[in-house]
Amino acid sequence: ESAKATLPPDNFAQEYLAEFTKTSGLAIPEFSREKHLYEELPIGNYEKIAGVDFGYVHPAAVPEIKWNGERLYVDDEWYKRGRTDAQIAEYVASCGYQSVYPDPENAGGIEELRRRNVNVREVEKGKGSVLKGINMIRELFLTKRLFINKRCVNLIAELESYAYEEDSKSELPKKENDHCIDALRYVVMALFSKMDKQQRL
Repeated sequence: ESAKATLPPDNFAQEYLAEFTKTSGLAIPEFSREKHLYEELPIGNYEKIAGVDFGYVHPAAVPEIKWNGERLYVDDEWYKRGRTDAQIAEYVASCGYQSVYPDPENAGGIEELRRRNVNVREVEKGKGSVLKGINMIRELFLTKRLFINKRCVNLIAELESYAYEEDSKSELPKKENDHCIDALRYVVMALFSKMDKQQRL
């Protein structure tokens, strides 16, 4: 019953009922403007962290996230085209983040961050990691542990357009409208187990 209340319906059906259904439509349907947007960050003690999705032709995305150990608040975003890995790293280094979770596949970008003494944290990569991260984001929205500031217009737009290709055999959404979501996913994947443990206490 606990799992049924906290897992997205299709994930619950797969994990507990052995029912496999093809997902279609939005990749993160749990997101709701009414439930998950805010204007003022609640008073509290937060760690200031960020995810980093590098990009040049496609936009680079750096969501600024406040974490209190239980909930994540995406409080701002940096979303730019035409920036090199070095320029992105320079921006990130100037922000004073306590921890940064970059795209684990971009070794050059990670090296640029490290050269600027950014506290780079490890992010899971490999087969299955994208879908796993998407499902974690869905669960956090469902259980009201992830919130987005209204000023994060690019992330909000992506959440409302990141979708599966019709009639595609791929288990992953289309590789578009996902730059902020990818950066957010890196953070969520790194912190999810800590958040889950805190929820159970």
